Amino acid sequence: MEWNKKIKDQLQDIEVAPPVECWDNIAAEMKKSKVASLQSPYAKSITWLKYGVAAAVAGIFMFSVINEPFRNAMQDAMFGKGTKASIIDSTPAPTTDSIALKDSAH
Repeated sequence: MEWNKKIKDQLQDIEVAPPVECWDNIAAEMKKSKVASLQSPYAKSITWLKYGVAAAVAGIFMFSVINEPFRNAMQDAMFGKGTKASIIDSTPAPTTDSIALKDSAH
């Protein structure tokens, strides 16, 4: 183990420059090869999908602001007489059937 430490200490600061031909070969290969995209096709399609959804939302919003009959129809659909509330105003009274079912379950 001691000789390992000695070799490590002796070789620790040694640097060897590669031959110039190596760098020339690397540069030539890089020029031949196609540049790889950093973004996958899946990520690109998700990006375009986000832009499409944003454009559709903006278009619907602008259409509803500019087109008064459409805006009135949307308001009637959301707040009109035919719209039922999802919150109950009063507590429903228990029926005798529900009490009988609960008692018979025990």
